[in-house]
Amino acid sequence: MAYTIIELLDKLILIEKNGYDMFINIAVNERLKDKIKMIARIFANEEKRHGEMYKKLKEEISHENNIEIGFEIYDKASKLAFQFLNNDRTANLENEKDILEFSLNFEKENLALILSIQGLLVREQRDANTEKYRVLDKIISEEQKHIRNIEDFLY
Repeated sequence: MAYTIIELLDKLILIEKNGYDMFINIAVNERLKDKIKMIARIFANEEKRHGEMYKKLKEEISHENNIEIGFEIYDKASKLAFQFLNNDRTANLENEKDILEFSLNFEKENLALILSIQGLLVREQRDANTEKYRVLDKIISEEQKHIRNIEDFLY
């Protein structure tokens, strides 16, 4: 059985769903200030939007050729995604800056994961011209915009 970029997108969609759940759990925490909960809802919606974007990318490339991924690459990428999913993220959220910094760190870790996965796909220069590489490039671009937006607001 050959793996494809679609299976990796499924893992990234799961990460976005877990991010959504994480921020929703913050948003419903009665002990937190209303502003922190409002910001958490905004980030939850952003994670949801990313998940929907990834699903759309899946649909767009489902008919494409050259989206297969070797077992070794898929295995390494899956392990990275599993580690990311199982990373215990707890935050001490006293104020709005705390949740912004928490979100920024989460997004930077997510971006690092996607960059690592993209790096696994490149064995030779021509690999950078494949559909699977371009799909991850779109995701990286979106994550970078999200990080810049948080940084602009934070700093």
